[in-house]
Amino acid sequence: MKTMRALAPIAQDLFNAMSSKIEEPLKTAIIDFLDCGEEGCAADFTVDWAIKNNVAIPEKYWRELNEFYSTSSTSWSHDSRQQLLKVAHAA
Repeated sequence: MKTMRALAPIAQDLFNAMSSKIEEPLKTAIIDFLDCGEEGCAADFTVDWAIKNNVAIPEKYWRELNEFYSTSSTSWSHDSRQQLLKVAHAA
């Protein structure tokens, strides 16, 4: 639970930075994930959307997510980090 709380502000900030580009119904789904405490899903869906649409995510959030996933040893974190390594990131 403690680690997910660390992910909450990163996932929210990433979504805030990208939300103007994300279309419905995905935008609403990500908001729902954030609202119900599923920050991991929100971050994953945002990263997957960026990969699919060839959209770079801000460098700051890429670094924060990479650090978060690098410090966790779960299979979920490993899979999420592998996806993160595929997404373009820009300052």
